[in-house]
Amino acid sequence: MEISLKTLNEFVGVGVKWQGTFEEAENGDIREVFAQFKEDVHSIPNRVEPQVIYGLADHNFEGGFTYYLLVEVASIGNIPEHMLTLQVPTQTYACTEYSEQSELSIQDTYMKLHQWIENKTYELDQFNFTSLEVYPNDYNPKVDQPKMTIHVPIQSS
Repeated sequence: MEISLKTLNEFVGVGVKWQGTFEEAENGDIREVFAQFKEDVHSIPNRVEPQVIYGLADHNFEGGFTYYLLVEVASIGNIPEHMLTLQVPTQTYACTEYSEQSELSIQDTYMKLHQWIENKTYELDQFNFTSLEVYPNDYNPKVDQPKMTIHVPIQSS
């Protein structure tokens, strides 16, 4: 598993929010929301990178988390009623690729990423969110195994 550091610039995203338990996520609830979002994404004006969908996780309550699916926009236009906007700050990340060819599960990949961060004497920087996943637009959440770049926000210790 190859891990690198990457800084992503601030951006404004438009998308949808899912909130639930880890069990609900494991049972496919996010995949359903993701599939619907992919159908609706074309209704979002001013998209910057149509080939990229961002998944932002915020472990903000006991036993569960909030997950945002977003696309970057150049400006906020008339967004669909059921969608929201979110400002994602400039951030440095420890990141790695994950796909069906990965030897580890997603959970184990996150664990290895966290171990790497600790071993390199960085600290988690989870003030804004817990992780950022970058999905290619050709990912089909209903049938594909996840393929993404996992980003965990860090700061120097």
